[in-house]
Amino acid sequence: MQRRKRGENEYFTALKADLLPRATRGPMAKMTRLEQKVSLAQLLFSEDEDCEDKGPSEVYVDQVKGDEDEKTLKHREDRVAQAKAALRLSLLLREPACASLSLAELCKRTLTHRGREGAKDALRCADLAIEIAGSGFWDSDEVAVEVSTTFYELRQVTTLVCPRFFSNGTRKTTLFLRGIDCMLFAQFTSFASTTLSLLFHLQHPQAEDNPVHDPKYEKNATSPGLAHPQTLKLLPIRVSHLCLRSALLQRGNALAALGKEVEARECYSSIFPILTNEPRCARVDWERHSVYVNVGNTYAREGDFDKADEQYKVAEALGNDHINEKGGSEEDGRSMILCAKRSRAFALKKVGKEAEAKALLKEVIAQKLADDAAAAKKKQEEEEAAKLNEQAITPEAPAVEA
Repeated sequence: MQRRKRGENEYFTALKADLLPRATRGPMAKMTRLEQKVSLAQLLFSEDEDCEDKGPSEVYVDQVKGDEDEKTLKHREDRVAQAKAALRLSLLLREPACASLSLAELCKRTLTHRGREGAKDALRCADLAIEIAGSGFWDSDEVAVEVSTTFYELRQVTTLVCPRFFSNGTRKTTLFLRGIDCMLFAQFTSFASTTLSLLFHLQHPQAEDNPVHDPKYEKNATSPGLAHPQTLKLLPIRVSHLCLRSALLQRGNALAALGKEVEARECYSSIFPILTNEPRCARVDWERHSVYVNVGNTYAREGDFDKADEQYKVAEALGNDHINEKGGSEEDGRSMILCAKRSRAFALKKVGKEAEAKALLKEVIAQKLADDAAAAKKKQEEEEAAKLNEQAITPEAPAVEA
């Protein structure tokens, strides 16, 4: 729309002539660029009903306990594979904003999947996301290293874009992958290193695949960031801000996983100036809320409950605003309050006030059950009302004479 207003006909001429980057071979060959971008959005933002990180909250909690069942581990691995697929497609379509968001999501899902063990890899992804969102230049080859493909991830990606090949189980999957032209898939993933990785993993399906960075690699940053003056001629600065907020939040989470509480707190706090001019709405307030709670948690892990509680009170106030003020989201407000109280309970436990922590956590659980019951009742009433409306609109079939 912005390009139309500025009269930039070259873009639309190239789009109509199919000259803009898109996958032209492989499973997505018959899809238009727009359809491929829709697939990219689905990879980035789709959430399963049983997803652990479902919802708008970005509060960091170490979810790797070491006793997870096979189903949970596979689900986490699937989510990492989807984030890598989104990053590959972002590079192929040359969409730097999507690449930055994909890296931030990869950071988040790596922490969920591998916990502290994967914190350094997660931090590297967050740093790359910040670089893309910044005002300088970034190196696309350096980003491409993060998505070197394993046999398992290749199977996940191809299942997403071409599920009909996988209807008969793993054996057919393997035969299909062995039969495809590897160079065609390399074009689909936008960089030739994928082909080498694919050939290796076809022979060694169980091999681990951790990105290896050449210590002698000379960075060649030639792609302008989202806040670069050249980019700002085409995109508003808010695109950079949106990506930067997401990347900084996940970077803070990665630093927290590494135990670097002071650095994590500084990283979280650097988000506030970017949010200053953003409007008050549920989505943006969840970002503010997550930052306040994460900052509070850094103090709590250091044993400073008073400073932690200051942050929790601000986060709780955001939730109260949505409940009490006109135009707020009552459901989101209640969830924000519960999240802040839950963090306060764990902070109390951290400083040895277990009785208070248990009482508060009991209150949180009771309120959560009540909210879930109310939400289920509301959903049922809405479904019944929609059904009645549909029956009222649908005309009755005329009676058939004998």
